[in-house]
Amino acid sequence: MRSTTATRSLILGGVLAGALALGAVQASGDDGPGAEQKASSSSSSAQAAVDKDQSKASTVSERGIVLEGTGTWRGQPVAVFVYENRKHGNSLQMVIGDPDGKHAIGAGEGRDPYVIDGVLNVGLEVDGDLAVVKGSVTESGDPRPATESAPDGELNTTTGTHTPLLVQATFEYRGETVDLSFSKSFEYDLESTRGVS
Repeated sequence: MRSTTATRSLILGGVLAGALALGAVQASGDDGPGAEQKASSSSSSAQAAVDKDQSKASTVSERGIVLEGTGTWRGQPVAVFVYENRKHGNSLQMVIGDPDGKHAIGAGEGRDPYVIDGVLNVGLEVDGDLAVVKGSVTESGDPRPATESAPDGELNTTTGTHTPLLVQATFEYRGETVDLSFSKSFEYDLESTRGVS
């Protein structure tokens, strides 16, 4: 799920407008009480725009899947991240090696689903060679209630369900195929309320 950047942009715009107004007053050499009032007025206008935008809360429906798999290829850790979001698009990432040290990474985005009729079959170029993840994805339990909140204030609440998924898949790279283990895999169906009340 992606949070909107509109609020952040308006806040940055308001800060920039206030700073420019203050800089212009200082450059003109006007240190009287009117100078402070001019800068304050510009900042107030920018803040009013931010407040107006934040008061417009909206609800967005989001559906998709999250699959996070790990394995070991030639002694190196492998991590695979499959993310589908029917509203915002899909992303795929594969990491070979230590994420905090020496590693190779492949990443891609698109609108086409990665899982079709329960079949996962995706590939990415990683360090000049094709890495392929193949397998099956099936529901493995009943939908569970899900509630989230964002710390940045841009997204108030998210409610809906997470349905557990069972993933059986392999990772193939440079002529060697290894099994992957998916500890975090679920389908989500969420209603996200955006905006600050």
